Amino acid sequence: MELKDLSLDILPVDDIPELKALTNDRQRNFAVFYVANGGNGADAARKAGYSEKTANRTGGQIAKTPSVKAAVRAVREWFFANLILSKNEALSILSQMARGSIADVMDADGSINKNTIRKAGRIIESYDEESGKVKLRDPRAAIETIGKVLGWFRDDIKIHAGNVEIRMEHL
Repeated sequence: MELKDLSLDILPVDDIPELKALTNDRQRNFAVFYVANGGNGADAARKAGYSEKTANRTGGQIAKTPSVKAAVRAVREWFFANLILSKNEALSILSQMARGSIADVMDADGSINKNTIRKAGRIIESYDEESGKVKLRDPRAAIETIGKVLGWFRDDIKIHAGNVEIRMEHL
């Protein structure tokens, strides 16, 4: 999703208290369109349903309203927070790379074509359409990265200080 694609239809209004607190859908739409268009108050006012004639003045006034400013901040935070991969999403992508095989890019007849390449997506490092050569991502690198994230390679550590022993064990 891109910033320009934001709309009330895709935002979880109930999960964004500052947006829900606005008094009507025109204000909510204004806040969302204001974020989506990079802060153009007149454009946001028009798209939110305010008068075309007064959009310049209305947009500037609404944008300065404390509740709308708070909603704009909250919508921005929601949008950018949703761009960040979670640990599980990252591990899922790495797992797809680790499990990928040449069979994932072949048709039933054993040939490779654009459609199978597109479907395989994340496991493909490169594809030369002219020669038909496909290079898959290194599954060992993906597995190693997963292992590092999950702590598979950490050793247990023991530290002795006088009569005290500190032990850090990998679970």
